[in-house]
Amino acid sequence: MKKFISRQKPKCMPPFRTYLARLVFFAFLALLVPGCYSIGRKFPEVQVPQIKAGQTTQNEIRSIFGPPWRVGVEDGEKAWTYGNYKYSLFEEPKATDLVVRFDDNGLVTVY
Repeated sequence: MKKFISRQKPKCMPPFRTYLARLVFFAFLALLVPGCYSIGRKFPEVQVPQIKAGQTTQNEIRSIFGPPWRVGVEDGEKAWTYGNYKYSLFEEPKATDLVVRFDDNGLVTVY
């Protein structure tokens, strides 16, 4: 009775170089999949000339541009920020923002 001996190599982990190449490939692929991302919210830039310092109210700003993306305080005045920031692997970053500051009466002081 003859015994057959397999001459196949035992299965084992891929060599380190193959593992490293796969790791680099999938890391690169993970960066390409999202490709770009944005932060903030688009707003109607063409409406900015309607803002008048000392005349336009918070309610008017909200009705024109919607709710602000960020609310804070600058130089002691309430500040609303409308912004849209886009980042991409293949293009320069693009930023569009509008910061509107209000006095205690809710009127625009600076934008």
